[in-house]
Amino acid sequence: MTAVSFGGLININIMVLHILLSKFNITSYMFSNSTEVGVFALISIALSMLYYNKKRIKLILEKYSQESNKQRIRGNLFVAVYVGISFLLVFLVPLFKPGEL
Repeated sequence: MTAVSFGGLININIMVLHILLSKFNITSYMFSNSTEVGVFALISIALSMLYYNKKRIKLILEKYSQESNKQRIRGNLFVAVYVGISFLLVFLVPLFKPGEL
């Protein structure tokens, strides 16, 4: 279940960043209809389910179990800032007009 929700969150993040870049005319918008967006979402969720299997999750937990408290706080702060910026972009991107900063 974690892999499904993680895949969905990564998909939303990729879509928001892609829309932001296309509004700034850095890239062109790659989806012509909502069906393509749904297929992209399902593919990214399926890939994350394959990638984050139980064996890989166990390896990740073992890797980060030796972290010091300072490293853990720094990593959590980095993730919190990243999630906060991504969350704010969901609401700010629709306000941008195409081609304007």
